[in-house]
Amino acid sequence: MAKRNSFTRVGRLLGACAVAGALVAGPLAAAGGAATPDLSSFAGQGTGFALRVVVDLSGLPQAAKDAVQTLYAPVAAASGGKLPANFPFVIDQRFLETLSQLGTNTQAHALLGQGVLQDVLGKVLPTNLNKSADASKVGDNNSVESSKTGLPTDSLPILGMGIGSLNAAIPTSTKATSSGTLASVAPSLEGLLNVLPDAVKQALTDAIASINSTIDTVNGTGVGSLGSALDTVGNALAGTTDPVVSGILGQAGLPVGAGSATQLVQQLQQTVQLPHVDNLLNTITASVNGLVNTAAAEKSAGKAFSDATSHLNSINVANLLKVRMIDLKSHSEAGGTAGTAKNTNSCTIGSASLTQLVSGKDSGVSLDGKNLIVNGLPVPVPAVDVASVLNAVNTVTSKAGLTVTMCDAANAKAAADGTSASQTLSALRIVFAPVAVGAPDVGNALGITQGTPLVKVIIDPSVSTAASAQVAAPAAAAQLPHTGAAPLATALTGLIVAGGALVLRRRLAA
Repeated sequence: MAKRNSFTRVGRLLGACAVAGALVAGPLAAAGGAATPDLSSFAGQGTGFALRVVVDLSGLPQAAKDAVQTLYAPVAAASGGKLPANFPFVIDQRFLETLSQLGTNTQAHALLGQGVLQDVLGKVLPTNLNKSADASKVGDNNSVESSKTGLPTDSLPILGMGIGSLNAAIPTSTKATSSGTLASVAPSLEGLLNVLPDAVKQALTDAIASINSTIDTVNGTGVGSLGSALDTVGNALAGTTDPVVSGILGQAGLPVGAGSATQLVQQLQQTVQLPHVDNLLNTITASVNGLVNTAAAEKSAGKAFSDATSHLNSINVANLLKVRMIDLKSHSEAGGTAGTAKNTNSCTIGSASLTQLVSGKDSGVSLDGKNLIVNGLPVPVPAVDVASVLNAVNTVTSKAGLTVTMCDAANAKAAADGTSASQTLSALRIVFAPVAVGAPDVGNALGITQGTPLVKVIIDPSVSTAASAQVAAPAAAAQLPHTGAAPLATALTGLIVAGGALVLRRRLAA
């Protein structure tokens, strides 16, 4: 493991150096013809990772890992070399990686997948995951389609991947674009039934049963429960004089007006329930749907700029957490003069909630406790009651080992002299990590005790952009060979931008 971590660190460093090299190479060579009169040199890079998914079983005790390996060995042997001899306890995979680079080495790439599956399986990896669209010269416009695939293989589908498409193009000498779409990605333990020992499967079953027991308690009406909180919230909403809130209640099919408090509370308690977690052994663990990713680098009059976007329609984790409509955008630009380097970004998430379907519509509570979801509509919780609702939510997420970080602050840098700008940004990071339950000091035959990590699933989309530029030298200075400070300044800019790349690579490896 230590050796692989060492390789990972080296890979991240090399990736960062590649970014720096691209940005340095642009200014050092662009004066030979790629530059326009307003800029003597320019470079840009947009990079998007529509989705990073990790399925991690490495927390199991060594005895459990040995048992997994024993059951897995004949499966690997039967694959005829399509599976590695040793079971990959950590599957860390990125989907829809798009890269558009502008400068001396102008290129565009859209890759369906990058990560441990390529590292472990190499050339025997399913053809779909190795697919890419590439462009390396002006006029290139390449597209590639992919079909539904189980990963690492259809016989061991730890990750399920839907149909997808990739595109890379260089329409002009000053523009490079790449994009990709993917219908779905679904991590699952269901495909591991033949290689998981009974003791591990029983530990997973017991952990889910314990989580659902906690959810039943939270859904009840006891002190500190969601039902108790809904009693308070319902009485407050029934007495509202706000016409907007009253309108929302009516749209959600809830009673409104004087004398409606008792009926409103009862209806909320019957409708707003937190869902049970699915059995992880007979269904997918999570599903991510409707992935779209783009990256572009371009030079226009007076500036170089890059853009990267990532969009996901929905995420469902164990039928407990549902996230809708995630959009992430990053823009970096540089004009080569003071004040022209800047970064902008946006991150929007339509909703994130613990919900279940009731009569075909969502019902539950938003992750921040500020809204009840009734008949698919968000009903605002009075500010004084948010804490009690959020406490019920936190009780469940803590028991389930579920954490969600939404719209991280952007890591952005912009040079005051306008020569460079760079930025990395993540839309959200979801970690689902249930642990074993039972007596703390009494383990099963494989050493699994209370608190043993059973599985960890991570979902994390990110984007990164970078740009650098130098203005043309004054006419008088054109009489001398161009060996002075401008390329050196931009080279230094490239090193600054590489720092941004390192931040993204470290996040992807976390």
